[in-house]
Amino acid sequence: MKYFSKKVKNEHGNFDSKDEFDRYLYLKHMEDIGTISYLKRQVRFEIIPKLIRKEKIQLKTKVKEVDRVEEIAAHYTADFCYIDHDGKYIIEELKSDYTKNLTDYILRRKLIKRIVFNHNEEVGFIDWEFREIVSKPKKKKKK
Repeated sequence: MKYFSKKVKNEHGNFDSKDEFDRYLYLKHMEDIGTISYLKRQVRFEIIPKLIRKEKIQLKTKVKEVDRVEEIAAHYTADFCYIDHDGKYIIEELKSDYTKNLTDYILRRKLIKRIVFNHNEEVGFIDWEFREIVSKPKKKKKK
């Protein structure tokens, strides 16, 4: 959800804000001219796996161990993902000055950055990158 913004719905899809739609058009143009590739919108990442606990249940003739989901998994949905001209997988988030400072976003940003860091450590080089794009506040029109 984007705060204080109007949703945009058109032939390109549904967007949470005009800024997100404008960014999409820019990235789509970059893909069309070959600067980036594999542009995707609203890509979902698991940032905290589900919490499962083992539980023993008494049946008529035996005790059975079953898995119970204590907490469901938490996910982060990036605005855009694409491959840049260097071959890096870019996870991009578009935020306003206001929403970039919200506590829940800061926590989700830290968790996705941890996933990016862990991936890069695993492969041994910087293969993924998280980019936060902060949109400029709009100037109010004078009447």
